[in-house]
Formats: sequence, C-alpha cells, structure tokens
Amino acid sequence: MRVTHDDLSANTAEYADKIYSFVGLKMTEAVRQYIVSKDTLKDESGAEENEDKSAGGSLNTIKNSREVLEKWRYLTDKTWDIEKVKLINKHCAKLIKRMGW
Repeated sequence: MRVTHDDLSANTAEYADKIYSFVGLKMTEAVRQYIVSKDTLKDESGAEENEDKSAGGSLNTIKNSREVLEKWRYLTDKTWDIEKVKLINKHCAKLIKRMGW
C-alpha cells in the first residue's frame, strides 16, 4: 500500500480507514471521531478556527491538515513568490514524477 503525505493530509480519516483495512482491521467510529477531532480546530462555540488563532499557533499539535498541506506555497512573507515555488517544483521534478504526483 502506498500512502503519500498529501493523500493522508487531504483525507485523513479516509486514508486511516484504508490503512486499517490494509492491515486487516476495521476502524471503529471512536477512532474516526478522534481523528476528525484532531484534524479540525474548533473555537469555544464549536466553530472551525484558523490554526494561527488557536492557543499555540504554529506549535499547536491539532491542525486542519488540509489547510496546512500546501501552506508553504502561499507564505505571506514578501520574499516568497510564484517564481520561487516554480523553482522548487523544477528542482523536485524527478522526485515528483517518480512518486507519481
């Protein structure tokens, strides 16, 4: 079974279920709920919250993994621009192709 970081981050509970099935186990609803609770930040009212506004900010261990997945591409730092992202992609092209992304 091949699981990429991107797949797991984009669909954490779904891929956890696939991993459980791959090893011959059935994921319980309690495990699914735990994964979902750790993958989505909530404020006191229960509404989803941006990770940077939560206690601990970027050091928080509970994050919305779908949000974090490609955050590096869209850093607000003025030194990052689309050309740097393209340069990273260019230098990683062989690996990206080999990994089937």
